[in-house]
Amino acid sequence: MAVMDIVAVQYEARMEPGVFGGREYTYFAEVPLQVGDVVRVPTKFSSSLARVVRVGIPEYRVDDKVKQIMRHITNKPVPAPAPQPKAEGPIQLKMGGT
Repeated sequence: MAVMDIVAVQYEARMEPGVFGGREYTYFAEVPLQVGDVVRVPTKFSSSLARVVRVGIPEYRVDDKVKQIMRHITNKPVPAPAPQPKAEGPIQLKMGGT
């Protein structure tokens, strides 16, 4: 049986494709992963893209209650999506004066 690694990931932002951030979520990784890899991970309701931000987390650093509900990453890394340029907002016009 292969040894599983414990990794932390950050999910892709819903409103900004290609941008990853927010809090970290811990997963068991059943495939070799490196920091920066993008993987599809299972979530409470479906799945999401996430970027690996930490690998090799010692088991003692994860609370036993969290370990009971941790999900497993079984998919290999996928190509990272390119961040989408932000749409320019409205232009602010100066009124009167110099």
